[in-house]
Amino acid sequence: MTPPPTPDDAKAAGFPIVGIGASAGGLAAFAAFFSGMPAEADPGMAFVLVQHLAPDHNSLLTELLQRTTRMKVVEVTDGMPVHINCVYIIPPNRDMAFFERCPALAGAHSGTRPPPAN
Repeated sequence: MTPPPTPDDAKAAGFPIVGIGASAGGLAAFAAFFSGMPAEADPGMAFVLVQHLAPDHNSLLTELLQRTTRMKVVEVTDGMPVHINCVYIIPPNRDMAFFERCPALAGAHSGTRPPPAN
């Protein structure tokens, strides 16, 4: 098992990547979080949002959150580079892991129930 990253690891990489999770009703919490950040300064980190989304429904989370922050908000694509002062959102019906600071997406799940969290 790999030890968790330290502040020195984040400094060596240039900036921290912060993961935030929420249930299906998490939009209000995400919006409050980003609306409450200082508007005059960049946070100096990237944010990755993981929300339980309906597997068969296109999400509007990216567009809705873009209204709450001046940071760029994008839906994750497999292997995309992560940039400082940006917000990344997991796509519906996908699993996501990070390898060497890049997101790796796993395939869609069958059925309507999400996979169990480990």
